[in-house]
Amino acid sequence: MAASLEELDETLRHAHTLIAACQERNIVCLFCAATALSKKLRRVQDDISDKMIEGMLATNVHVTIVLARIQDDVDYTRPPRLYKSKVGH
Repeated sequence: MAASLEELDETLRHAHTLIAACQERNIVCLFCAATALSKKLRRVQDDISDKMIEGMLATNVHVTIVLARIQDDVDYTRPPRLYKSKVGH
């Protein structure tokens, strides 16, 4: 799960770099480079979507494993224990 988040972080940093570069450029330069810039931004957007899906999948797998372990630790053949409160004793 950590690897997915690290990859997402790297992709978001790359997107930030592209956007910051757009803000620093002259409008004429942006117009001339619009096609290439559009393709780069589209690739970054696709990468972000892919990484988000990977992160959600990793999270769901992790939660499923944790819940399965909890369920395996529960003995359903015995009734639940009732603990007596020590308040007032």
